[in-house]
This record gives sequence, structure tokens and C-alpha cells, in this order.
Amino acid sequence: MLRLELLPGGPGDCIWLEYGEPGNKHNILIDGGIKKTSARLKSHIKEKLQECGGTCLHLELIIVTHIDKDHIDGILELLKDTKNNLCIGDIWFNGNKQLKKLPKPSTKHGDILGNNNFPSPDILGLVEGDQLSKLLSCRNLPWNKNSKVRLQWFLLVVYCHCGS
Repeated sequence: MLRLELLPGGPGDCIWLEYGEPGNKHNILIDGGIKKTSARLKSHIKEKLQECGGTCLHLELIIVTHIDKDHIDGILELLKDTKNNLCIGDIWFNGNKQLKKLPKPSTKHGDILGNNNFPSPDILGLVEGDQLSKLLSCRNLPWNKNSKVRLQWFLLVVYCHCGS
């Protein structure tokens, strides 16, 4: 079973992926949309908790694809809530610590498409990216740790792309 739900993320993205067999479902959250998306996300989590009859929903993986505010704000709000009834396997997110390890971009030619029109700083979540990094560290949440989940995710993507 593979179920993909696009939750209302405002101008951003909030994707809930559920896969596995009945009784052995896996949940993955990709991005969190804008700040007010977190209310819908929390409601969705409550629905999933009622379905499984548990007190803590196992979210195998949260993926924050990038720090634009319309992708990261909903995740921040969700994780700030310490009573969110989530057991999180891992969170994939590249904060400052990871990004500083990347080679410096060439400003000579713009981005990889030759575009020199970079996004306005007000839509980039630079502050929010730092806030999420601090939140993950302070709450001791798993962060880019689980290689087994990464392998399963990769295999799932390959399976879905190539078929069975």
C-alpha cells in the first residue's frame, strides 16, 4: 500500500506519505507548509492516532527539503509543540552546520541555470533554519542519523519510479 496526501500547505508544500501493509504502516512527512499549516498537520496526526488506536504516532521520517518559509514554518510549529504525540525516527534537514561543509558557489555565473535573480531574503527562512537547528539540538531529536531509513526511502523511490 502506498498513499500520498497533499495537505493544505498554503503557497508551500506539506506531503504525508504512508506505505506498508495493514498493521505495519510507515509514515513520512515531507515539508510542513506555512505556519498555519501546522494546525491541519496536528489534526491529521490526531486522525492517524485514532486509526491506529495508539497514544504516540510513529513518524519514521520528517524531511525538510529546504529552508524557504513556505516549507519550514509548519515543521517548526509542529516540533515546538512538545505534546504533539509523535515518536520521530529521524529528521532529514540541512542546517548551517551541514551547509557550511558545501563548496562555495560561484557567483561568476549565477546558479546552475545561469540565473542571477536569486530569491528575495524575506521568503528564505534563514532565521527559521537556525531556529529549527537549535530546536532539534535542544530537544535532542534525531537529526540526519538513520541510514537504514535512508536506504528504505531510496528503495521506495526507486520502486515507485521503476515499478515492480
